[in-house]
Amino acid sequence: LMKFANLNPSLDAALQTWAAGRPLVKASFYFYYLGTTMQKSLLGLFRSIILALIKSGQDTAIGQSRPSKKDGVVGRGGDPTLQDLERSMEFIKLGFPERYEFLMSSTGTPELFEPSRPELEAALENIIKGSPDTCFFLSIDGLDEYDAGTVDMGQLVEWFKTICKSRNVKSM
Repeated sequence: LMKFANLNPSLDAALQTWAAGRPLVKASFYFYYLGTTMQKSLLGLFRSIILALIKSGQDTAIGQSRPSKKDGVVGRGGDPTLQDLERSMEFIKLGFPERYEFLMSSTGTPELFEPSRPELEAALENIIKGSPDTCFFLSIDGLDEYDAGTVDMGQLVEWFKTICKSRNVKSM
């Protein structure tokens, strides 16, 4: 049901009205109990949402069009523009400022890192708070499939209530 709602053009139209011309970014996560650890965990949720936000800089904003190289057809998608890539880099810089600065000053091959839960929570908050002119729509489904105890579930709910107090965030 949530996937259907997310793909419904009426939702996009309503979100465009709310965004009132500002950039709009949608990110979704669906918990899946039978899936991998990341598909049923809070770490998976945060990593997936942050990745969707970062990749959004490489996609056309909802409701906008630009030419695609494929058959010269205009539509959503196409190659990312320099502006798209700059927005992605800005989200990375906002979310992981220390790691970003380290990577930018590093001359060698960057090492992979596994961000911790507090680092992921802070990254998502920093991206949202640091982008007041961007509207964010977050949809989470399958909370009954979230592999967590009562305390973790309560923390997740409280965290989302805090994030959704931002004027540039809506959730479902």
